[in-house]
Amino acid sequence: MLPPRYYLPREDVLAELRPSSTQSYCAYKGKASYWSPANGSHVVDDLAWSYAAPLHDAANIGGLVAFFDERVDLILDGVPQDRPQTPWSPQARQKPPE
Repeated sequence: MLPPRYYLPREDVLAELRPSSTQSYCAYKGKASYWSPANGSHVVDDLAWSYAAPLHDAANIGGLVAFFDERVDLILDGVPQDRPQTPWSPQARQKPPE
């Protein structure tokens, strides 16, 4: 039920990524470490994550970084994508129940 996640090489990310103390665990991928992009003094906490040592079946994403598509503008092949609505969406952007 989650949207696709796009994992990027760190060298392709232009923003400064500051390490966060936040961690989570996925039974499929392993332990994730979080990153907070910074632009000068403006920091967005825990907007990105990566797996330094992913479990065997997710080895191909080791060292790559992903962002919450719910909180960033994503453009694929020149086409802006809609921001998915998930539990990680900013509260202000969620639609009220119908």
